[in-house]
Amino acid sequence: MSELADLNAMPLAAVGFVLGSIGGLGSELLDRFAGRSLEIYCRVKKNRDRFGSVLDHQDTVIRAGAYLHVIGSVMFVLFGTIVVVNRVDVDLNTLLAWGIAAAGLTMLTHTWLPNAVTRFASAPLLYHTWPFWRTMSFVMRPLHAPGELLEIISRRLAGVEETEDEDEEQLEDEIRTIVAAGTREGFFAPGVR
Repeated sequence: MSELADLNAMPLAAVGFVLGSIGGLGSELLDRFAGRSLEIYCRVKKNRDRFGSVLDHQDTVIRAGAYLHVIGSVMFVLFGTIVVVNRVDVDLNTLLAWGIAAAGLTMLTHTWLPNAVTRFASAPLLYHTWPFWRTMSFVMRPLHAPGELLEIISRRLAGVEETEDEDEEQLEDEIRTIVAAGTREGFFAPGVR
């Protein structure tokens, strides 16, 4: 059993690391991309429909990226720990070193790198990888069902009825929040509201 776990754990940990990194990048990229830059980039590439597709399916794809991020991270930590534990001379210091290394690598590839990429290269990266993200949203769609079920249950428990204008109301609330933050930071004059 130990040989089998050690033999398969290393590649599975590597696959988990890659999947988690891709999911982290996708979640961050789709949550914080520069909309105007992407619109201009799509126009230059003569594919304005891609910009509309990104806006229409952004939330679904963000969820898919988050699912991939979680699945990959769990695989990385689980199978990486199996690799470390299967060593003959494992001790507390080895486990501590593994924990620090895993945390550092995870922060690098799931947080710091996606933030930098999103800040400086979101439009071209999102434009060229959009077919991948859209496909990923279809693959991860079954994982969305429990969330929808919990949303329905919470909505009923809270006594909130679903309305057709709910998305529009949420957008209006987001715009008000952005304008309020911009006014507070001095980007907008107080009369903008």
